[in-house]
Order: sequence, then structure tokens, then C-alpha cells
Amino acid sequence: MSVERGVALPLALMLLLLLALLWVEGIRSAAGESTLAANHVFRRAAFDAAEGGLLTGLQRLVSQEANTLPPPLTRATAGSDVDRSVTTFLYRGPAAPVAGYSADAFVPQLYEIHSTGHSARDARVTLVLGVLRVDPR
Repeated sequence: MSVERGVALPLALMLLLLLALLWVEGIRSAAGESTLAANHVFRRAAFDAAEGGLLTGLQRLVSQEANTLPPPLTRATAGSDVDRSVTTFLYRGPAAPVAGYSADAFVPQLYEIHSTGHSARDARVTLVLGVLRVDPR
């Protein structure tokens, strides 16, 4: 009977140690998944900021006079200094004549709009939009 009592205590301590290790690993796993989820949120915020910069840049490019580029644009989203975008415009030159348009009356112009969205934890997303603008001569 004394042999059985001598085995119970070490067995209970080993089970307790095993449960403690499983608990610690569960906490570590939950913390890692929480970090992954937060990073996804920050990356999505950067993507939304870049997309907003593209849309604003497209509106500005369309409203500009022919052969002029709007100045680079920096904008904050939702009143935040963290979620912001930087939008630049590039002129790529005249394009090939567009079908259905008279080459002597219209000039097709190629532009690129680059928008980089920034968010917390240095999340960055860059989007590029090609624009074909047909201007009258």
C-alpha cells in the first residue's frame, strides 16, 4: 500500500505540469492569432487609404486642364494622422489613336496615378491606376 501512495504524488505533479504546459501554449497561440488579426486590420486600413487616394487623384486628374498634372496629394482619412495616402501623378505621353475618335480632333493621353496608403505599425499598400484621357485638340 505504501508503494501506491508513493506513485500518486509524482503522477499528479506530472499531470499538473502537462496541463500547465498546455495552458501556456494555448495562451501563446491566442496571442499570435491576435497579432495576425491586428496586422490584417492595419493592412486593410492602409489599402482603404490608398484606394481613397486613387479615387481622389482620379477626380483631380479628370478635372485638370489638358496637358497639366495636378500636384502630388497627401490626404488623411477619417481625420486621422496615421491612416493617410500619398498620391502622385505621372504623364506617360500620347497614346495610339483610340478607335472611334477622330485623330485630328482628339488626343489620347496616358497617365499613371500612384497612391500609397499608410497605417499604424508601418503598414503600407501601393496601388497604381492607368488612365487613358481623351482630350480635344
